[in-house]
Amino acid sequence: MFYQGRVKESHLNGESGEVRTIKVKQFQALRYENDGEICAVQGPITEPRNTADERIFCVKNNLIVPCTGCAVICHGLIHASHLNGELGDVRDAKPNGTGFQLVVHLEKKKGVKSALVKAENLQIAFELPSEEK
Repeated sequence: MFYQGRVKESHLNGESGEVRTIKVKQFQALRYENDGEICAVQGPITEPRNTADERIFCVKNNLIVPCTGCAVICHGLIHASHLNGELGDVRDAKPNGTGFQLVVHLEKKKGVKSALVKAENLQIAFELPSEEK
């Protein structure tokens, strides 16, 4: 499955140990490492896509911003702790005083609910549960 996200301006460590500054660009999220603290990403993605020019980087989870349509799981919420562990998908981004929050549609047992969630309180759902019929 293909997952895309943006990496906020950050330092990315390459395999050679070099440190580079990358501005917001699209990457493909590959997996989480170190109990979800680190996300391995591949990119940056260009159009047309040329994977031969892409590299794999490991970045802190709080620098990952899932793209619209990406399946995510809420975690680390304090004031809405009842949403922790809930599965949803990103629908939009809304600016706030310190950056922005993502509009997430959560598929709860009693219907769909929308919530504004900071990117650092979301993890990409690499393994989706099977659909119940």
